Amino acid sequence: MNISGNGNLANNPAKTASRKGQAAMEFYSYIMFFLLVFAVGIWAYFDYVGVATEQKQMQMVEQMAASYAMPIDTAIRFGDGYQGTFRPTHNPMVKINGVFYKAGYTTLNWSSARKPVNYYSYPLLSENVTYTMGSPFSCMNVSNVNGTIIINEYTC
Repeated sequence: MNISGNGNLANNPAKTASRKGQAAMEFYSYIMFFLLVFAVGIWAYFDYVGVATEQKQMQMVEQMAASYAMPIDTAIRFGDGYQGTFRPTHNPMVKINGVFYKAGYTTLNWSSARKPVNYYSYPLLSENVTYTMGSPFSCMNVSNVNGTIIINEYTC
């Protein structure tokens, strides 16, 4: 039995201050833990949104590449003497830096927020393509002359 009363926390200021300091440290530890969990959650959300946006852009690029390749495939299927004018699909969400036709592919050079230079190739039915470069998103005059596909781009 403690007669002096020094065992009581109310009468011992050193132990009381120590307990208050420990409680404060535990409180700050909990706050830091929850802030860390919150920060990781925010990072994961924005990463998911970025990946979803990039996938959507890739779908748009695939559609745009198909719109550049389909007139050529149409000219190949219709045969010698075919001539047609087309306007490829344009989407302002995707920045196209250039369009190339070679080695049996239509290749789009495009930019995204995550990667400044991207290439997407869409297969063609023929490798025999002659291309006069214009600006992307201009109209295309496509003709089939003796099995050679001739593409002239012009502003429409």
